[in-house]
Amino acid sequence: MANSLPAALGQAPRILIVEDQLEIALQMRETVRDLGYRVSGIARTSAQAHQEFAKLNFDAVLLDINLGDQHDMEAADFLLKTGIPFAFVTSYDYVIDVMRKYRCWRSRSRRFSLTSSWRN
Repeated sequence: MANSLPAALGQAPRILIVEDQLEIALQMRETVRDLGYRVSGIARTSAQAHQEFAKLNFDAVLLDINLGDQHDMEAADFLLKTGIPFAFVTSYDYVIDVMRKYRCWRSRSRRFSLTSSWRN
């Protein structure tokens, strides 16, 4: 499980952004920072995401499940198995079907209000 020491010491939680489209990832980073969270990194490919997961330098993940041409559910499976909080962030409608497997997690489209989805 991710190291929660910084959050426990009163520091803002660290958010890992997994998003293949750079412009969207940068917008997400700005929104996350504006809300007072820290961004531990941005992963743009499945391989980069798994490298970031190995570092365990984050407290939660914003996860686009469709990275380029890859539909990577292994990332969500890993996060679910290790108990790391995550939220799907995607513009694809098929995520509703995927969400049946991950009933305990919420989903938002890319046009989302992070305030309402992350803090609920």
